[in-house]
Amino acid sequence: ETVGLSVRLFNEGNTTVQDIETWLDVVLNAGDIDLLSTMSDYPDIAGGAKANNLQPFVFSVDENAEHGHWLSFKLTVDAYNWGPGLVEFNLPIMCADTADYWLHMPLMFK
Repeated sequence: ETVGLSVRLFNEGNTTVQDIETWLDVVLNAGDIDLLSTMSDYPDIAGGAKANNLQPFVFSVDENAEHGHWLSFKLTVDAYNWGPGLVEFNLPIMCADTADYWLHMPLMFK
C-alpha cells in the first residue's frame, strides 16, 4: 500500500519562520517500508500559525508486512531563520489492520 503523509507544524513563537525544509527517515521496521519521497518544503509560518508540508512524504508498506505493529519515522526540520542546529522528532504510526478480515467491514472513502 502506498501512503502520503502530511505533517502540520505549529509556530509557537512570535516571528515568522522562513524557508522550512524537512527530511523523513525510518527509525523502526525499515524492512517493511520503502520510502518514495523523503523531503518536503513548507510555506513560511507566521507566529502563532500552522502549516502543512507542500508535498506529501510518500512511502509504501510491504504487502507481506505483519499487521498490528508500529512504524516509527524521524522527521528533521530546518529553517533559514531557525536557531542553531536542526530539530528532530519521531512520528509513530500504527498499522492497525488485522489479518482476520472477516471481523471487520471494509471502509470506503470518497
